[in-house]
Amino acid sequence: MNLVVVIGVVLVVAGMLGILAVVLRGSVSTRDHLTVAEIQARLAGERPLAADDPRRTVSVVVRRHADS
Repeated sequence: MNLVVVIGVVLVVAGMLGILAVVLRGSVSTRDHLTVAEIQARLAGERPLAADDPRRTVSVVVRRHADS
């Protein structure tokens, strides 16, 4: 067989095996993300914070550099 044909066949087979590996790995992997339903269920179980609760406010720290 021609060397170009052999190299082409090897590349096609390698590509197909790569695609197969990605498909199989994606279908059996563990879920690393939350679904919308899970997020909504978590939010439904939370209590709103009181107006005077310090965790409700966001503080911003501003540093001023002394002028030289």
